[in-house]
Amino acid sequence: MLVLGGIDDVEDRMFIATVLYGGMRVGEIVKCLKRDLLTDNIMVRKTKVREGGVKYRVVLMCDKYKEIRDFCLPMLRLRKDDHVFTNRYGYPLSRGGANHRVKKYFGDYETCHTLRKTIGNRVCGNNVGLADGENDYIAAMLYLGHKSLASTFTYLDTSQAYLENAINKRL
Repeated sequence: MLVLGGIDDVEDRMFIATVLYGGMRVGEIVKCLKRDLLTDNIMVRKTKVREGGVKYRVVLMCDKYKEIRDFCLPMLRLRKDDHVFTNRYGYPLSRGGANHRVKKYFGDYETCHTLRKTIGNRVCGNNVGLADGENDYIAAMLYLGHKSLASTFTYLDTSQAYLENAINKRL
């Protein structure tokens, strides 16, 4: 991805790659520990659930991300509690700090959530795993960690140009 080549700071590069390729919620990203990133095919994150428990979610990572992770992870200075993403004082990155990092590279109107929506839209719209041009909404739903397709549909591109293109392709 073009934007990653312009990021010199190793932690920022790892952070932006995790946001772009992970489809993770900002709360999941800021809670990442080194042990979460060490597995080959999955990253396991825990998030507090309203009922007071802990929720585990498996996030599949593409090969591009694994290459970036393998390059960046040994160079990170992991401090306090082994959090991967920290602020300048070594404490875990806050949600605001995470969004500030995204704005640093993508502009004032972008946040972790807008990049997550971009990834969700790309998974739905890039015909992931399908040969005949259909969209795989179930794959996008699972990738983003949604419980229902209704949540996933809010991530779709609904612009007029997208609609015209879809109609012209299928009719």
